[in-house]
Amino acid sequence: MTFFEDLTPAVRAVPLAARDDAGAFAGTHEKIAARRYPLIRSMFIRLHREANAPLLPPVREFLRFGLSREGQDMVRTSGYFPLTEDEAAAERVKLN
Repeated sequence: MTFFEDLTPAVRAVPLAARDDAGAFAGTHEKIAARRYPLIRSMFIRLHREANAPLLPPVREFLRFGLSREGQDMVRTSGYFPLTEDEAAAERVKLN
């Protein structure tokens, strides 16, 4: 379930500030997507493998797909926030 699915007439997004001396940001779609809202969660994929061991080909292809434009579009249509293009590009470099 995503943040915006939780919003109902009885639930509202609360503006938050990262520090006492900083301005508060509303929990809008735009602020969260721009990583400006101070309370966000990230989802990570972790792999357990021996140090410097190559990725198995099916695992590498799965990760490539997830980092592709099509994979990130699937993340977006699922109601989550995709990586920025710079973030996805940096992760793709790590796969090579």
